[in-house]
Amino acid sequence: MSEQVTHTTDDKMVILCEFCSRKLRIPKRTCELKVKCPSCKHRFVYKNTWFNRLFKVSLSTRHYFLAGLLGGVGGFLLLELLSSLVLSNWSGLLSGPLSTALYAAVLSALLSAASSFYMRDWPRMQYGLKTGAVLGLLSGLVAGLIGQVVFDLILSVAGETPSLPWFVAARVIAWVVLGLLIGGAYGIKENTAGDLKSGLLGGAVGGLLGGLLFDPLVMLLPDVGGFLGRMIGFTVLGVAIAVAISRFREAALRQEKSEMYTPLSQRLPANPRLILPSKSADV
Repeated sequence: MSEQVTHTTDDKMVILCEFCSRKLRIPKRTCELKVKCPSCKHRFVYKNTWFNRLFKVSLSTRHYFLAGLLGGVGGFLLLELLSSLVLSNWSGLLSGPLSTALYAAVLSALLSAASSFYMRDWPRMQYGLKTGAVLGLLSGLVAGLIGQVVFDLILSVAGETPSLPWFVAARVIAWVVLGLLIGGAYGIKENTAGDLKSGLLGGAVGGLLGGLLFDPLVMLLPDVGGFLGRMIGFTVLGVAIAVAISRFREAALRQEKSEMYTPLSQRLPANPRLILPSKSADV
């Protein structure tokens, strides 16, 4: 899924096929190189640009960035719409977790379907959308309930008008849990121990970053009702979770960790990566 450099020798470097993630050893080049994967026969152009060398931003990471961006914006708009139409009449104990669940369902569905979409594996993409949405909905409910409990505890300690650090602390706790659960949903759909680990780690890191930035962004953008600040905050959360998961995933693939080829369950659809050779191939 990416073209990121993973290892160098005297005259070779290892990249990942942007379609099937097979490890490929190609000649070192400072310009473009046309590559054909011997496993999936996919042809692509590897660009060894200064940007890729400096920031190590692979094609896969850009794909996940887009999935996180769309999931963050789409999830926020959905929860805003339903909150104004339905959830505003519900008690805070229910409206908060349900709002989080709606957001998580959209984000998790897009993350779980992203790789299959770019590989044009439509049956697996549909499976990812359904699995991600259901697991994301459950993840959001759990994280929303935890966030509500934490916020109530903070109100009991800090009073009815807690300062910004208290809000940020509550947000971080709730969103780290949310990121963990969304990442876990991603790992279950991918059905490998390595993807589950990458999902949990990336989700936690993304949730931490999103939680730290959300309330300051809302305060810095005091538009009508804080709509713009909240939208940017939820978008940052989606992007942070998606990119962090992608980077942990790629790091594990670059290090050729066996857990990336270890299935979680034989009852779940197999990850396409498991049918590929685990060693790199010369092209």
